[in-house]
Amino acid sequence: MVCGIERGGTSMIAAVLHKLGITMGDNLDATFEDHELANAARDYISLSTQSSQVTLKHAVKTRNQRHAQWGFKIPNIFLNIEIIEFIRDPVLVFVFRDNIAIAERIAASTRRSTADAFDYVANLQGRLAETFARTTRPSLAISYEKAVAKPEEFVRHMAETLSLSMPQEALLAAAEVVRRTPAEYLAVAGPADIIGHVEGFDCGDLVGWAVDLSNETRSVSLTVEIDSILIAEFAAEQLRADLWVYCHANLKHGFRWRVPRTYYDDVNHAVVIRCTSSASTRIANASFDLRIPEIFGSLEEIVDQTLRGWLFWWKGKTQDLYATVEIDDHLIVRASADFPRDDLEPIGFGGAQGLAFEIPPYLFDGKTHQVKMTIDGCQQYHISGSPRFIEFPSTSEIQTDNE
Repeated sequence: MVCGIERGGTSMIAAVLHKLGITMGDNLDATFEDHELANAARDYISLSTQSSQVTLKHAVKTRNQRHAQWGFKIPNIFLNIEIIEFIRDPVLVFVFRDNIAIAERIAASTRRSTADAFDYVANLQGRLAETFARTTRPSLAISYEKAVAKPEEFVRHMAETLSLSMPQEALLAAAEVVRRTPAEYLAVAGPADIIGHVEGFDCGDLVGWAVDLSNETRSVSLTVEIDSILIAEFAAEQLRADLWVYCHANLKHGFRWRVPRTYYDDVNHAVVIRCTSSASTRIANASFDLRIPEIFGSLEEIVDQTLRGWLFWWKGKTQDLYATVEIDDHLIVRASADFPRDDLEPIGFGGAQGLAFEIPPYLFDGKTHQVKMTIDGCQQYHISGSPRFIEFPSTSEIQTDNE
């Protein structure tokens, strides 16, 4: 568990551990952050709900089952060190870096004054040192500056401390990671006025967010190109409460852009989302291939003791579809998409149909369960909100509501 301050060298340490054979996550980018686990941890920290705790525990359990030894890094996670209780046999790797160096990086990337950034970093550095001094868990303290000055010595020491038996060639390869600052990392985490993320396709829309760090009260304008043709321009101005990490006064920086039906054609299309108002822009996943899934829809909530959702099959009659719900990896119920959903036609999905799954009474236990919806006889589909964890009401709560 790599602990350190943002911009404080945690990505470099995680990259070295990855090079030494420690699994640090799937689909890693240049920051070497396991985004699925990090998002689960941040949700648990900010929401503190039973559902968010179960989601985090499930993410940890999955990694425990897949790997005898694995790791992760989340900047500033030491501020909420209690999540360590969910980790199997944790070893803490504390990363310390010069305050001025971190403050300058934060000031450049967030457009804060260096003085403000220094005060922020000094406070965090004290908290980091305090956590290191008080922990009773196995731990290792690393000086970023010493690691950069003597990469081979640093890598050898870390491998020995973590009981990693590595050939000399592997140690030298890991030391090379310390020496370079890859362009990929700067593209993901370097300074920029406008930052954002195109998160993907969801219920007919491209979704994501974009924030102007130099003026968070302003909405960022974005353009969409498909197959090198400019299609549309829109503003990122929808509420995204999860952007509190970047914003303080205004959290309306999300977007949902409806993909025209012209592109529902079983063909891969090259999509590029740009911000043309600033040359200082860093938007993750801004260029990608998009192929509209044959069937898409949403797994929604429990209403009147039934689990609701909807489907849209743009190649056929949606009412001919059947879907199956699994709860906690057990097949529970199968239903046809024949529930009227007139609310979907005004938003462009005429012909979409709802689903209503009857939930067995024994599952109404006031606990959180993992719910997954699949489409019978189809491989190419996308269901928003599946799988996910849902907190089921208890029988007594249902009775109270009905009184």
